[in-house]
Parts: sequence; C-alpha cells; structure tokens
Amino acid sequence: MFRSRTLVRARLPVHAAFPRFVRHNSSSAAPKRAKLLFGVGFLAIGSTIAAALYNKDSPKPAVEPQGVARAFPDGKIDVVFVLGGPGSGKGTQCAKLVNEKGYVHLSAGDLLRAEQNRKGSEYGDLIRQYIKEGKIVPQEVTIALLQQAIQEKYSQGATKFLVDGFPRKMDQALTFEEQIARSSITLFFECPEAVMLKRLLERGKTSGRDDDNEESITKRFRTFLDTSMPVVDYFDQQGKVLKVSCDQPVDEVYRQEPSIYLTNSHFVIMTDTGLPPGWTLAVSRTHNKEYFLNQATRESSWEPPFGTDKSKLDAYISQYKERGYRPVVASDGKIRTSHFLVKHKDSRRPRSWKSPDGISLTRDEAIAIAKKYRQQIVNGDKKLSELAETESDCSSHSQGGDLGFFGKGQMQPSFEEAAFGLHVGEISDLVESDSGIHIIQRTA
Repeated sequence: MFRSRTLVRARLPVHAAFPRFVRHNSSSAAPKRAKLLFGVGFLAIGSTIAAALYNKDSPKPAVEPQGVARAFPDGKIDVVFVLGGPGSGKGTQCAKLVNEKGYVHLSAGDLLRAEQNRKGSEYGDLIRQYIKEGKIVPQEVTIALLQQAIQEKYSQGATKFLVDGFPRKMDQALTFEEQIARSSITLFFECPEAVMLKRLLERGKTSGRDDDNEESITKRFRTFLDTSMPVVDYFDQQGKVLKVSCDQPVDEVYRQEPSIYLTNSHFVIMTDTGLPPGWTLAVSRTHNKEYFLNQATRESSWEPPFGTDKSKLDAYISQYKERGYRPVVASDGKIRTSHFLVKHKDSRRPRSWKSPDGISLTRDEAIAIAKKYRQQIVNGDKKLSELAETESDCSSHSQGGDLGFFGKGQMQPSFEEAAFGLHVGEISDLVESDSGIHIIQRTA
C-alpha cells in the first residue's frame, strides 16, 4: 500500500532559535575580547564605508592580506559555513550535527549579540542598531569575534566548526578565507519566506530579540536575498554547496542529511551524481565500466556530459562501485521518490480523486497514457511533479506525487525494486503494480 506525505518542496531557506553551544561572555574573557575589538574599531567603520563608496570592481577581501599567512593553514581545521534565510532552522539543525557529529557550533548572530550585551563594549550600540535595522554588522567586528571563538576552541582541541549565519556578504567570505581558514563546504537551508516569517513571529513571543518583529524580519529577508544569496552562488560554482529543504518538521529535515553524511571531518555527498538534468549513470557489463545516458535522446557517452559537477560525480562513482554498481542510498537505507500513477479498471482500487465513481480504462489504455506522459517528462517538456498534480490518480497528487522518504519493505515489491534501482534524478521505465501503472522519479 502506498503512503503519501505532506512534504512540500521549497525554494528559499529556514531557522529557529540559535542554540548557544559556545558561550563567550565570561568575565575572564572580557578584557581579551575588548582588546581585540578595540584594534578593529576604526578599521571596521572606515573600511566598510570606503568599500561602499568606492568599490566598483568585483568583490575583494575588504582587508588585503599583505602576504600574511592564514591563521589556520589548510588541513588544520574544518570549517563548514551554514547559511539560510532568517528562520530557516540553521541553529536547530546545527544542534543535531553537534550532538551526533562532534562539531563545534559558532553562531555569528549569537557572538554579535553577546558582544552587544557585554558591559563596556565599545561596539554594543553599533551592533544593536545594525541588527535592529536588519543590516549586516561591519565585517571586521564579526570576523574578529569568529577568529577569537575558533582560536579559543582550537586551543581546547576542537578542529571541526559549523559557522552559522556567516558569511553574509561576499567580502566577508573572501576575507575569512584569506585571513582565517578556507571553508570545506557551505550547508544551505532552503525554505519558503512565508514559513520563515511564521516561525520568527512565533519565536519573537519569547525570544526577547530586538529583530524578531515583522518590520525587522522583512528587512532581514531582503538583505539576505540581496547580499547572502550571491555568497551561496559563489560557492555553488565551486561545487561546495549542499542544499537541504527545510519547510518540514525538524526530524524530517534532518532525515535528508544521511544523504549528506560526515566522514572524518568533511561533508561527502552520497546520493547526488553531479550529472546535469536528463542524464543518468549506467554500466556496460561487457566492459565492466560506467557510462552516461541521456534519457530523452538515448545518447550515450563514456565521458561525462557538459555541465557535470566532476567532484560530485567522482565521489558518487567511488561509492557506486563499492556497492557493486548499485545506486547509492543514504546511510539509513531510505530514499525519496515522486511518482505518477495511471489506474485502470483492473487496479486494486479502480477509483481516484479524478474518477470517484470508478475507472473504466483498460490496462493497455493506461499503459499508452503513461507512455505519453513519460515521454513528456524525459523530454523536459513537463516536470513529473507538474503532471502528477493534475493528472495522477494517486492521492499524492496534491504533493506533486511526492511520497517522502521510505525504506525497503514499505512499498509494493515491483515499485520498491524499481525505485531502489534509480539514481537521484533518474526517471524509471513504466512500472506495474497492483495499484496501476507508475512513472517513478527518485529525488533523494
């Protein structure tokens, strides 16, 4: 029996309250912090204003490195940037990664708020005003606080850091990687703006934060789109972004992350082939070698097609071979699919939301209809989710055919065999079950 889940895919990012795993407001640390921030004071305001007025070229580090080596050379520490819109759930998901993977969570927002509230802070009022107006605090203040926090934890033996809510701008990204350390990956949480707004307004009832009001939240959304999305795009072009849809309950979001698991100190993509849309991976039994197949044109090639993310492909193929050339699944054994169903009069339940009084199609007619729709999907004329919403006979049509995550033993045998035989993004041939004729697409 098929189950359906209300798991809506989203376009933007998420957040909940930042858990404070690392506190930096002890009295013993205050003089040291004050000294550090005093040194960046004039630089913070001066260089930021100058950059805004005079920088007409492509983004550069706001403070040129002058030949100074990074504070942490490559291989010393592992830095994972965590980005997402306000209220996208960054802090909540970081908490799970901290508990299960041993990372240190550093929230740029928490560090700034702690400095804002620190007695005697020279920059408390400045930080408070920037946050209230939904603006980005001058980067030199934020980077100085992050460097201090990383150094403090590194001296205690920590080497793996989730840097949450940073970098918010391109100059922050470039300066951090020039002066502090290179990042290994950016974890990007996607969520619709309406969901984020609802979460933040609810949080604002108890958080006591100056920026948890609708006016500030709206400004923060605009700031994120204007200044932070270019950072995501910048790292995405380097193949260093992992995206997680976050408009679902916390545990459902985290369940996506077995497809992005941590081994040693790096994020490794398990299920993303890195191939462009329409292409899939196959194996020549004659040559015992993988090749690439375009599902629409049936074109095949020994070489990866144009647009392939080579680093992702290499990581995937390595695991693909380890599994005996079987498609890679997440460490919990679950996959996610969407499907399109055409029922006929001999189906187990020959009724649907479209035909509540009964379906009169023959099996052959159902197959012919499914073939027509499959061709539209593989040609790229229509998305499976679009067709499923209006034409599928399954109750999952209201979710674009999305069946959510499932493991083995939860679906009908023929459906399960076909689904677990797909790579992410791949479209199945027609699959017949007691329910009718299916077209399946693996989505995670």
